[in-house]
Amino acid sequence: MAGVAVANALIAVLGFCTGILSARLLGQRGRGELAAIQTWPNFISLVAVMGTHEAAVYYGATDPSRARTYAASALALALIADVPLVIAGYFAMPLLLSAQNPTIIFAARVYLLFPFLLDCYGIPAVSLRAVRAFGPWNQIRIAPGLGLVGVLLLAWLTGFITPVFIASGILAFNIVLIAQTLLLVSRHVDGRFVPDRSFWRPLLTYGLPCVFASMPQMLNFRLDQMLMTSIVAPSELGLYVVAVAWSGASAPLLGAISAVVFPRIASEPDPRERSRIFAYTIRNSLVMAVLLSILVFVATPWAVPLLFGRSFAGSIPSALLLVPAAGVSAFNLILEEGIRGLGDPVAVTWSEFGGLLVTAILLAALLRPFGIVGAAIASLCAYSAISVLLLFQVRALTALGFTDLLMPSPEELVEELDRVRTTIRTAL
Repeated sequence: MAGVAVANALIAVLGFCTGILSARLLGQRGRGELAAIQTWPNFISLVAVMGTHEAAVYYGATDPSRARTYAASALALALIADVPLVIAGYFAMPLLLSAQNPTIIFAARVYLLFPFLLDCYGIPAVSLRAVRAFGPWNQIRIAPGLGLVGVLLLAWLTGFITPVFIASGILAFNIVLIAQTLLLVSRHVDGRFVPDRSFWRPLLTYGLPCVFASMPQMLNFRLDQMLMTSIVAPSELGLYVVAVAWSGASAPLLGAISAVVFPRIASEPDPRERSRIFAYTIRNSLVMAVLLSILVFVATPWAVPLLFGRSFAGSIPSALLLVPAAGVSAFNLILEEGIRGLGDPVAVTWSEFGGLLVTAILLAALLRPFGIVGAAIASLCAYSAISVLLLFQVRALTALGFTDLLMPSPEELVEELDRVRTTIRTAL
């Protein structure tokens, strides 16, 4: 599992670095146009998979001899689902991107190839995870970030520094990635890579509830940018994308906590001990989230222009709101993984639906009059609402009071301060 943790950290670093590079190369307007090209095709790719990739992991792990067949069956389902969604997206794109120019709308229509390409390497790759071939699986997960670095460098070297060129380069790299994935799968996974229609029903039975559970969370993260592509100017969208990228600076450390809390709690047989472990994790994670958010918040006014360029100074007001929002969101992920470990994933779903309602209401009220600052306010309020709902769920599941859940002891405070200090010293 250490390799997976290292891969997660590397993916986060690559994402942060490519965010800086793309902003530096494209500027405000170009960065916003690239986001507009990618936003809706990316969303379609998440919806069309219908949770079958998770089902392929589950069934492939229970029967490794047919892991490739499960992955092939899941891929066939996803590609079938892609077709109507992509066709609808093609005809709806002028409306969805009404704030963009015709060239960007055309590029977004071409980028609708992305869901097909992503499925063709992403779903076969899950069979590697199913048979615990984590080394090759990590190679595939890291490859898109490295590929984007390569595309950005190629744009810089050739002088074709445009959103359309970069989006086209991403599509081309995905074709290469398909070949790499299929080669790795053929070497490490048993079975035939041929769809079996008898597998479709169990894949959908397992996968569709996963989609229902993850959809509100997905929309909470993406609805703001999806609406912005049709409302705000590309330069404003570019500022917001940079603010989002910077606000996630503390995410890798808190993400590492959320990755381990689910199995740690779920593996504890004693209910009282599970509650104790979860409460301890919540208290310490809250301290960590607050401290890291304060550090990133204080650094924001000088770090954003330094890293992304002075032209992105307009991102600072939104970033100052999104930094605490990102801290709350990362804390929410820890709460959600712990609740799943306690055996009640439905509680997570309803909490995310509550947050989505807040997101939709506030975006409708604030996005047009206040632009990207309004979107940042909506995100902060929605993530905070999810936190409140999740904490009430945790209180009911653990029978612990809010003081037990949220108030660390002096010793725990000192421990977390030392941990943050060590983390900063290591990073520097």
